Amino acid sequence: MASIASIANQVSSNITGQMTSVQKDMVAKAPDEQKPFLEAQFKLENEAQITQQITNMLKKLDEMSMAVIRNLA
Repeated sequence: MASIASIANQVSSNITGQMTSVQKDMVAKAPDEQKPFLEAQFKLENEAQITQQITNMLKKLDEMSMAVIRNLA
């Protein structure tokens, strides 16, 4: 599992909501009636990635806390 710092960096880079160059190319090549759908789909995908990364960070924090508690017992 990734470290907390690397997960936090991924989250902060995804929060900007910027589409990647590949995504921008896909939207540019799509028919006009599909462009809003593709942009919304990419935004939703970005939000899902952010949620997953935050979940991973919280799991990592929980694992660290439990390790401390186990070591104290």
